[in-house]
Amino acid sequence: MSISNRWILIDFTMLFGTENIIPHLIMVSLLAALIAITLFTVIAMDYPFTGDISITPDVFKNILSSLMTS
Repeated sequence: MSISNRWILIDFTMLFGTENIIPHLIMVSLLAALIAITLFTVIAMDYPFTGDISITPDVFKNILSSLMTS
């Protein structure tokens, strides 16, 4: 978990008992951002070989050849 996600979770737990609307809006916004970032990361890592930023199979071929020779 990254440092920013930890701070969001810590701040989120500190806002549970408040009755003001502003802290509740902050809490909901931070939770929505955390969920969105997590979903984006899961989707981006689910398809590592597609898209503009992708992993080429050349890296795996190099590692496989170095493992086979050693």
